[in-house]
Amino acid sequence: MTIVCCWFDRSFGRSRITAVADARAAYKRANSWLPLAETTVKLFKADIKCHAIVDLDPLTGVWKQPFYRTEIGIGFAGFCFEGLSIIALLSRCLEQLVIDGEDRPAPGPGGIINFAKEIIARYFKDHSVPAQQTVEFIIFGFGPETGEPWVGIITHNSRDGVSAVVHDPIREDRVYLLGDAAICRDLQPGADEIIGRIRSHAASLAPGNGEDAVFDQARERARHHDAQKKILEDLVLSKFPKHATVGGVLQKIELFRQGGAAVAAFTRDDRPYILHRLPVLHPAGLGYVPIDEVMGQKPRE
Repeated sequence: MTIVCCWFDRSFGRSRITAVADARAAYKRANSWLPLAETTVKLFKADIKCHAIVDLDPLTGVWKQPFYRTEIGIGFAGFCFEGLSIIALLSRCLEQLVIDGEDRPAPGPGGIINFAKEIIARYFKDHSVPAQQTVEFIIFGFGPETGEPWVGIITHNSRDGVSAVVHDPIREDRVYLLGDAAICRDLQPGADEIIGRIRSHAASLAPGNGEDAVFDQARERARHHDAQKKILEDLVLSKFPKHATVGGVLQKIELFRQGGAAVAAFTRDDRPYILHRLPVLHPAGLGYVPIDEVMGQKPRE
């Protein structure tokens, strides 16, 4: 199926929501799953744009500057065609949120997840192959009023239909998982235990006397957070190799608070044979620059 892992991360002096996923696409032949491609995209960012109805250009159908804008992260597991189609529909709709009147509200996590849940339910009403209706989505962001991180998980299958749960705010002692059930059952206890043990030990570090001692305590706590990040990434990486539907390159996205909204960054790029040394888009040298962080491993030389 796949594996998507999401948690609230405070390492390297930054607070953000981090998500990682494998990139393998597989297909079923007879009674076994066979890898199809190793570079399918399963992590996305989506713009949320809120517009006043008076800001519509009637000649072009284009909306002018939104009164509110932020970004969220989306990951999915399950059948790729269905998952990618739903994300495309959801992303398009989230860029065109409109209100008629003087109010200028921003959508919270409950509204976003309920909106996505309805799109998923409607998409599958006309879907004719029940065996390919199994999809899961993890959507995460920061609340517009509180600034607190949140995560929602939506699942759909032909037997049970669609269901959703919202965690608002995120529990900082938990890793949120979806995808291959066997891997999730195996990974969840260890991941949660790692977070709990490291954070408990960091919290128990008592400062000494004087400015130097306070600085040393802060530095040691930062080291704990950094260690948590790397250990979690190592743990996720170790679960991939032996599964037909989980594998390929690793993807990573991070969501930060910035200026009252959120911005997403893809902070790992493991597709050198697709994305490296692409042609420039302008003779002056305008082109794509990959980010080559290697998660849970030593930096490349």
